[in-house]
Amino acid sequence: MRYFGWQLRKEVFATETIFVFLAFMICYFFTGISEVSFHNVFLSDLLRITCENVLALIFPMLVCLPLAVKYVTEWQSGYLYLMLSKMSIKRYVLTKLLTNALIGGLLVSIPAAICLIMLVIDKGLSVGSYMESSWQINLFPMLYETHPVGYACMMLLAFFLCGAVFATLGLGIGAILKKRYLAILLPLAYYIGTAVAFPGGPLNATNMYTLGHLFSNELIFCLIHEMILFIVGATLFIMGVQRNVE
Repeated sequence: MRYFGWQLRKEVFATETIFVFLAFMICYFFTGISEVSFHNVFLSDLLRITCENVLALIFPMLVCLPLAVKYVTEWQSGYLYLMLSKMSIKRYVLTKLLTNALIGGLLVSIPAAICLIMLVIDKGLSVGSYMESSWQINLFPMLYETHPVGYACMMLLAFFLCGAVFATLGLGIGAILKKRYLAILLPLAYYIGTAVAFPGGPLNATNMYTLGHLFSNELIFCLIHEMILFIVGATLFIMGVQRNVE
């Protein structure tokens, strides 16, 4: 646990992490201003700012920058072997996976949470009808109307899971292929590729992010999709580390 805490603190304040966080905040600020409407309740504006933002398209690439890319650098520089001389592969892999997933999830969810707080301060905890929302609401529409804060928290959780899943996928790709640009681009290519190939199906990875337009019976497929991607990413990372130290 001591090493995990040290690793987490180091990565939170790393240059790459701060850069990605600022990129999220700048995109929300500059593109979000035009999305805010006087007539909308805070939750409707939150969905428009987060889901109709350029970040909804490129976040799989951004969340891979802090640790997925750094792992390849650690392997190339020999730092990986230094760390494994001080601990077991199992401990290293578990710490790296947990740290990477947490950083990836927080990079997506914290900027959205800050945006939510600012909207609540500006508009208050107003309640609106899902029929009047500027964003299509199919998932739990009654929750949207009766408990907007709870609905907002559900969206923040969805953002966190998206960030964690794609950061893990990028980490696994980086470990197995040992190419930094592939660790960044392949998760993005999968995200966009499934949206193009399966625009209305459960394999569309963008459903993980733009959760609100799903119907309730489609949610389970979205969660299974996320679980599979996470397992694939973790498995690739374990295999990559084992191969790299042989």
